[in-house]
Order: sequence, then structure tokens, then C-alpha cells
Amino acid sequence: MITFKWINIFRRTIFRHYCAGETLAECKDTAQALYDSTGTRCIVDHSIEESMEREAWEKNAAKKVTLLRELHETMGGLVQFVPLK
Repeated sequence: MITFKWINIFRRTIFRHYCAGETLAECKDTAQALYDSTGTRCIVDHSIEESMEREAWEKNAAKKVTLLRELHETMGGLVQFVPLK
């Protein structure tokens, strides 16, 4: 069973190595620091759960469009690539 203690340990160690943050604002700060120090732009890999039900397809498509707009408005040129799944 995963406890709160293990979640905190994960967030302070492995999570920081592989993830830019838990919010878009945290990700932007990380992306900006990376760009400022190395000129590297980010790949934003955010998954939205798919469903086999047709009714969910339009909702998921709308969520993906919203994500792309928010990334463009918030992070601009800091993002190099966004895979859509």
C-alpha cells in the first residue's frame, strides 16, 4: 500500500527528475529555467484518458484543444513538442 510518506519521498526525489511540476505554473518555471540555462525547449507529455465510448471522444478532443491553448498562452516558445494521444 502506498502511504502519504512514500508519496512525499517520491515527489522530493524521482518526481523532480522526470517531471517539470504538478501545475502549469510549476512547469513554466522549470521550462524557463531550462531554456535560460541551456536553450533547451520542452516536450509536454500530458495524457488524457481515452474511452471506447463515442460520447467521450468529443469531451476528450475538447480537453486536448484546451490544453494546447493553455500551453500556447502560458508557455509560448518554451514548448518544442506536444504529443497528442
